[in-house]
Amino acid sequence: MNYRNIGIGLGAFAAGAVAWTAATAAFGPKPGSRRPASNDDDAAGSVSPGAIRLANTPSGPAAHAPRFPETPGNPAAEHVPTDLMGDRHPGVGDRAVDAFRPDPTAVPTDQEREALRPATGPAPTLAADRGSGF
Repeated sequence: MNYRNIGIGLGAFAAGAVAWTAATAAFGPKPGSRRPASNDDDAAGSVSPGAIRLANTPSGPAAHAPRFPETPGNPAAEHVPTDLMGDRHPGVGDRAVDAFRPDPTAVPTDQEREALRPATGPAPTLAADRGSGF
């Protein structure tokens, strides 16, 4: 690596940035001296309220479908958080509500046992191993 060329390049870049900033400050437009462009409106706020309403109107399927459809909850599936309704938050040593404690005597089904089986085989990789046939 040629550090001399890198230093010269960075020095030239810095000198150019300083020259650009100085020239812009000396010869550039002054704050508040902007001339109106040919497409500027003469009066501020000349956009009609009808055009704003039209721009904010949804169109297509979004106009007819609610964004978040309201569905009633299932009372049987709801859980009242009685452990969180007290004056103090449960600590690390507190036990969970009975409905949420696992049954230590439960025997897992074959599907659960298969789902919990560890994955075997080679670890996934982005590069192919030599001779693996990928």
